Amino acid sequence: LIIAKPQPFDQGPYHCEVTYQSDGDDVFGGVVASENAFLTVHRIESVSSDSYGVVGEDLTLTCVASGTPTIEWVKGLELVQSSNTTGQLLIQPLQFEDEGLYTCRVRYDVG
Repeated sequence: LIIAKPQPFDQGPYHCEVTYQSDGDDVFGGVVASENAFLTVHRIESVSSDSYGVVGEDLTLTCVASGTPTIEWVKGLELVQSSNTTGQLLIQPLQFEDEGLYTCRVRYDVG
């Protein structure tokens, strides 16, 4: 089952059952495997945008997501910070080389 772009209304219990059937005259059926799963849909609540700072001072970027995700901050293609507890990226003190596009990535571990 693939749910493209899951939405909150997709949340809930799902059940997958694999069955078989013979190709002969007699039809036999049975359950080979049966699993239950629960889908929870999370989302990014807010991200700082258009943040500007002054060289030599501190700058904090914030990303807030629902649930308990791992929040990663990426500058270009480089991972800057990965955190399980906070979505804040503190740049201290701000330098000219810190200029660039920062992206907040949110990952959820499925258990």
